[in-house]
Amino acid sequence: MQRNKIRSSKKILVLGPVKAGKSSISNYLGEAVDVESLGEYRATKGVRIVEFESHEVDIDGSRVEIDVELWDCSGDLKYRDCWPAIKEGVHGVILVANPDENEGTDLDIWYTNFIAKSSVQIENVLVVLNEMGEKRTNDGVISEFKLVFYSSRKDRELKLLDFQSHYLRQYAWPVT
Repeated sequence: MQRNKIRSSKKILVLGPVKAGKSSISNYLGEAVDVESLGEYRATKGVRIVEFESHEVDIDGSRVEIDVELWDCSGDLKYRDCWPAIKEGVHGVILVANPDENEGTDLDIWYTNFIAKSSVQIENVLVVLNEMGEKRTNDGVISEFKLVFYSSRKDRELKLLDFQSHYLRQYAWPVT
């Protein structure tokens, strides 16, 4: 029996405070790692788009390949005027914070503007606590990291998920 092959595209925003590691995560997921720039901090200006194709996944008996656009957005609030254009047509969001540098409330502005005020479903939100540099987070720091988001949908909770490098390649949002 021949299975249908479907090609789909998804726009995923990578958001969070300055120096959270959004570009590093975007580069890793898009397999766009520039070895020479590792360890150097370069602030993203506005937004940078990393494109890649997912591995084929099986969804409801169909083989699906997904063209992924990761929109690596600057954590600098001076680019806030660009946000309406950036969030157009978004399918999912990755919120990134460094628990040694940020608090859960540092993600509130991103949640409020890109999730609560958009059509992004909470199931399509991934929260990443990204350890950076030589500092290592202990369990105490992670357990103290609080996420306080407000939603008009009281029946849903934002779930804190363990980040796995294959997340975007193995799981797909509903194909439309």
